[in-house]
Amino acid sequence: MPDISMCAITDCPKSNECYRHKDSGTKPCEYWQSYFVWPDDYKGPCEHFWQILPNSKYNSIRTKEGNIFTER
Repeated sequence: MPDISMCAITDCPKSNECYRHKDSGTKPCEYWQSYFVWPDDYKGPCEHFWQILPNSKYNSIRTKEGNIFTER
């Protein structure tokens, strides 16, 4: 169970690659979980995308300062 805000967007093209989305295998807390959503007309890149690195024990977070790596 992650202690993060998870994504509730149902038609995200990167949902299988993003740690914040349940399509990637991340399991939300069954008792208490925060979610975020974008307005329906939002067309920009997702600022909350958290890439799952294949074959790695680390996840990558892109920030303005560079990448941060966290253990899965």
